[in-house]
Parts: sequence; structure tokens; C-alpha cells
Amino acid sequence: MASAVSTASWKSSRLCGGSFADLSSYTSSVLLASLKQFLVLTPSALKLYSLTTSKCVRIIPLSSAADVADIYLQNESSLWVAFKDGTLLSIDCNSWFPGSKIDLGMPIHSILSISEDTVVFFSLQNSIAKLCLAKPDLRRSASAIIDDDLPVVTFSQKSVLYSSDEPISLIELSPAKSYFAIAFAKYVVTGKLSTDNSAVELLKIDRPHPPTSLAVSESGCLAIGSSSGVIDLYTSLFSSANAVPKSLKWHMKAVTALQFAMGDQYLLSGGQEKVLVFWQLETNSTQFLPRLPGPITKIAVDSLSTFYTISCKSQDVMLISAVDLLPKITVSSVKSTISLDPTPVAKSSRRKSHRSLESSSDLPVLMVAHPVNEYLYLPTYYGSQLQTYNFALDRQEAIQQFASTLQMGKIYEEELITDAQLIHIAFSHNAQWMMTVDELPTPNIDNIISQSHTNINLRFWRSDPSTPNNWILTSRTESPHGYNRKVLGVASAPSSYSNGLAFATLSDSGDIHLWKPKTHFAENDELNPSSKRPVEWTLRRTLPACPMHTSAVALTWSSDGSMIVLGVETTLQLIDTESFTVVKTLPNVLSSRIRALRIVGHDLVCLAKSSLVVLNLLTLKVKWTLKMSNPQNSERLFAASTDNKRFAVGFNYANRSDYSVKGRVLVFATDSIVPEYMASFEVPVVSVTFSARTGGFLALDNSSVVHAIYKSSSSLNLQAVDETEEQVATSNGVLSSIVPQKIREITQPEFIEDEAPQQILLTETKFDDVFSGPDFAMANLEGIFEKVLSTIS
Repeated sequence: MASAVSTASWKSSRLCGGSFADLSSYTSSVLLASLKQFLVLTPSALKLYSLTTSKCVRIIPLSSAADVADIYLQNESSLWVAFKDGTLLSIDCNSWFPGSKIDLGMPIHSILSISEDTVVFFSLQNSIAKLCLAKPDLRRSASAIIDDDLPVVTFSQKSVLYSSDEPISLIELSPAKSYFAIAFAKYVVTGKLSTDNSAVELLKIDRPHPPTSLAVSESGCLAIGSSSGVIDLYTSLFSSANAVPKSLKWHMKAVTALQFAMGDQYLLSGGQEKVLVFWQLETNSTQFLPRLPGPITKIAVDSLSTFYTISCKSQDVMLISAVDLLPKITVSSVKSTISLDPTPVAKSSRRKSHRSLESSSDLPVLMVAHPVNEYLYLPTYYGSQLQTYNFALDRQEAIQQFASTLQMGKIYEEELITDAQLIHIAFSHNAQWMMTVDELPTPNIDNIISQSHTNINLRFWRSDPSTPNNWILTSRTESPHGYNRKVLGVASAPSSYSNGLAFATLSDSGDIHLWKPKTHFAENDELNPSSKRPVEWTLRRTLPACPMHTSAVALTWSSDGSMIVLGVETTLQLIDTESFTVVKTLPNVLSSRIRALRIVGHDLVCLAKSSLVVLNLLTLKVKWTLKMSNPQNSERLFAASTDNKRFAVGFNYANRSDYSVKGRVLVFATDSIVPEYMASFEVPVVSVTFSARTGGFLALDNSSVVHAIYKSSSSLNLQAVDETEEQVATSNGVLSSIVPQKIREITQPEFIEDEAPQQILLTETKFDDVFSGPDFAMANLEGIFEKVLSTIS
């Protein structure tokens, strides 16, 4: 949740994203076979998908999916949603309107049975599980009517059928909810409910290690997964006194998901390998479904075993047909490369935690908004993929591989082989071109000599007109700035410069490379299929590097295309884009190393390691300076809007009360040091970007939730995608700004040479004196090298 402190001009709201609820196998999704529909619990709502069209046909909003404990399908026309606070809500599967409510008065973990006068459920408090049977209290009162005018029936008559004596780790139910299995640290308890749900038969199985997954069938078969990858299968538990397990071995690491299919004829298993394994229990044969999006966390099978529901750690829920093993429906949330999960720290480590938080560069992640349709582009954590996410409809539009990688899951030494990670994304002004920069470090295995080398690739992509949200790779440059030189900054050219078809890259040595397409497309090329050909992007201009190598570099391009502002350590320079030379060094206004630069109107906003500085480019005077700590990669928490002179800065801090890591986003105007708005988040904020559609900014937090920060004077119109910048500014009550003067006016004519400096051509004849004469035969290598350097100088 986000809270805000501001004036009435700004507000924030949750848009989309989040993590799927970690529920049991049969609660995260429900298959309605008779209606040919598939119900999925997403992070923000219940979404109903059609099996015929594979599209979402209905959305049932929820205040928070994290509050949902279970989804119970009573019959094909009645559905119950159980909340963790002990409330049950009935939903009609035909009209999808809510019906009555039941208050159990106890926390709910999962539902076993619901009838008119009985509810059998598991309650979980402080890791202690209780199997309860509740009956209604027919006494009604005025307080039994809640805010939405739904009648509430209180089930106050409860009896405990089973209670665990110690904390549990797992609870799994059979498909018809007549059997259950509970995992403890050293044993597993299996239970069987009587026909009238009034009694339970228990069986205890000792285990040497804590189970990692459980599955129980309707005939009483039990499968237990272990951290070593071995699956123990118990059959005829309640009919045989001495049950001996049968071991199934294929997985190399922990088995995280198990489920029976077709009664107990098949067993499905999954783990870190990203492979769904089918075990034919009678013949001991196996079948595999590899290359799933991520490690498998949950497996569910419908009552007829015609569909399998697979939940993956990569924020994917897939409905797979049992006939051809092809995915029919895939539901995905926001997939971001969040690598650090901050946890509360001890009070004694308060100072240490603050220092580590300020210096940590793992929190900020990459998120870029498309300049036309406003879709979010996010690199995924698994498989070197780029996700295209529609935040207006809260759905994934596309996912594309941007680099080759190992498609199978990684185990043991393979985990040292990391996937290529995107570090920069930039779009051209017309959104027809995309530039990406990815890094692939050499794995630390087998004592490779080049372990310190990092493979850096600069790729240029063209939008595919035949396939929406798909990109075609046209050219790739390896090590664009030289061997082991990292690309720390990118900028796309405005429309006023080369029609917006240019990109600038900045390395850790401070040199800038300007890239342009070798052959241009005509405006009507898309209408002529024969003209569709790859375009090669080549290096056109270069600004020499500085004598030092540093990570404190940044650049930004002016809106009129005339100037590029370069920051190296604490030095700021103006670069003329025509001559591609440094024409002026700005006043030294930074007291610490540079992190990011943005031009907002006539002002240059500088984000440094320990401060935020606003410099007027016309007067070259500092407007204001704010002290704040910004770690590496803080440019991903820094966004600016050029139309309304506003910019946003995100930062994270350790809360003094519980020492948890929280985040904030501040919205500033360039004229005032006082922020116009401050949004607070209970979790760290990891990315901030500008959105023309919302007229404000988008913030991504550490739980993969996207929040909108926008003007409260206007409605949040997410469907308007064709608005121009002027229309967006008007609709959000932003005053029209003065037409900015060219930044070229800052540099007086005396700083720019009227004529290009004379260039001396170095030919092979210049070295005749070095490699000829009597001294050449007697000279050593060092002497020849000195003569060569003397000739070049």
C-alpha cells in the first residue's frame, strides 16, 4: 500500500502487477468445465478466461488478493471465496454477482467442505493447524449486515476434529477434499474424513528430513518430495499396516510441486529444472514437458484430468491441455529483475544497515515506457527475456528473447552460468526502433583465465509491422566501446536531430559514441513489401575518452537536439552535436559524484551521490540544492517530464521503528525545493518512469506492483493512447510553458571555432625515418617504439 503526504494537486493509486498468492494447488485457479471457463486468482482480481478464445471475459475486483485464503467450487453454479480473516463470500457462476456471506470467526487456511449447515475448514494460526467443523448461528442482529448490504450468517458453533501439536510447514488436500496431508519437521500426518465429515482417521509417517512438497490422491496414495530430489510414494496407507515407500528419482534438486492425475495412475512433479515430469506409476515410465517459463511452484489437475494448471516462480500461471501438452491460457504478472529482498534488520545493526542500504545498487531495476502506446518494457529474471506489459489492462502483451540462454533449469554448477541481463533500453522518437544493451559476465567455473571479462552487446531492433509488440533484430555490435568497457549511459535523439534516428552511448571511460542507421527507410516503405530489408546501425561520431575510468558518468540530450550534457565525476560539459566537441564546461556545482542528468525546460537537474541540484542553463546559476543519498543505478529511480517542468526521485530508507526497508517517491517542480508530492510505500521502490498517458509518473515497488502518481485535478484516463503531449498537458491542468530557447544560446560564438581545426593525415611515409637508415639494424625494440611515438606526437 502507498500513502501520500502532499497538497491536493497530486495523488497516487495502485495500477497493476504484484505477486501471485502462494496458495495450495487447488485454490489459485478453478476450471469450470461445463461453462468452458478458467478462473484465476491474480494479484489484484479474480479473472475469468474463456477456453474458446483464451481471452479474459470478466474481472472480479478484490481489495487485495493477499487476503484470499481459498477458492472453493461447490458446484458448477456456486463458488465460494474464503478470506484469511474468516469470511466466506458466495459468487453465482452464471451472473458472477456476490451472494451471501459467512463469518466463521477464525482465520481460514483452506476449505474442505461447504453445505447449508456445515463448513469444514483448516484454520492456521502461528503455524498451528486446526481442522474445524462449524455450524451456523441462526440468531441474526442488525450488526449482521455489512457495508455492501449482503446478509452475514455467523457460524459460531465449532468443533475441532484435529489440532497439530507443533508448527507445520505444508497442508495439501486431495481433489475431492476427502483426504489431507500435513507436513511437520520430522514426520507427515495423513488424514481421512468420514462420509459425514464428523470424524477423521489419522496416520503418522516418520521422515528423516522436512518435506518440500506433498500430494494425496482420492484413494489415499501419498507422494512426498524431498530437498534431494527423491520422491517417496506411499500406496494403500489406510489398508496396509506396514507401508513401504517406492522411490522415484529424476530431479536433481528439491521437488517443489506434486500432484496426482487420473486417480492415482499418474504423478506430476516439478522443481528448479523448469521441467514438468509425468510418472506412469504402473509401468515406471516417464514423460517430460521442458522449457517452462520458470521453476515450478504449484501443480493442479481438474477432476477429469483434461487440463493441468502450472504455477511458475516467474509469475506465470499456465493452463496446459493433457492431450497435446500445449498451453491454452497463460496469465502473467509483472516480471521484474528484482534481485534483493530486504528483510528487517536487528537493532544493533542499525548503522550498518543504513550504510549498506545507501551503498546498495541491487534495488533499482530497469523499467522503460514505450513512447507511443505506453506499454512497460521490463527485463525478466529468468531466461534473458524482455516483457511487454499493458498496465492499463493489467496483462502481458508479449515476451521476447533478447539473448541466447540455457532453456533448461539450472542446477549445481550450472547456477554459476548466469543469463544475459539487460542494463539499458532506449526507443527512437517515432518508436520504430529500439536499442538495448546487455551484459553477460564470464562464469566463475573451471578456472577460466578470462573470468573478469564481461561480454557487452549493443543491439538495434526494428518494430515488426506484421506482429504487434514484436521486434526484429537488425544489427548487433559486440563491445561497442572496446574490450571490457561497460556502457553506463544511453540517450535517444529528439525528433529535431536527424529525424530522431540516432542514439548516443556512454562508457565508463567517459567517451560518447553516436550511432545512426546506415540506410534509411522512406516514409512509404511499410506499404512496399519489397523494401523491407535489415538496416545496419553504425558508429558515426566519437567523443574521445577521459584519461580515467569511473562509474560516475551520465549524459542527457536537449529537446532541440543541439546539445548533449555530459557528466564525469563532478564535471559537467556541454557538447555540440554538430561538431561533436566540448564547447563549454559548466560551473562546478556538484559536491559528489554524478549519478544521472535530466534537462527539464531551461533547467538541468543533476542527481549526485549525496545531493540533488537544479541548475538554470540560461543564467548558469544554481536554483536549489537538496541533500540526499543516491546509490549506484539511481538513474532508474529518476524520471522527468519536459512538458510541465516536473521530475520525480525515488529513494529507500530503513524505518526506525521496525527497521524494515521502505520506499518513497518525491515529485518536484524545478522552481521549488519543497516537493509537491510525497508517496510512501511499505516496501522499497525499485523503478520510476514518466508516463504521458497518466500525465505523471509510474513507480514499481519491490513486490512487483506498479503505482501511478498523477495530478488529482484530472481523472486517470488509461485508455487514451493517442493524445498528443499538448492534449495531455491540457487535460491535467498543466500550464503551457514558454517555448524553450535553444540551449545553443548558452554558448557564445567565441567558444565555437568558425572553421574546423586543421587535421594532419598520418601516412606510411611518415615512418620512413624510423625504419630506414643505419641505426635501424642496431636499434632495439624499445628504441624503435620511442621513435614511433615521437613521430605520432
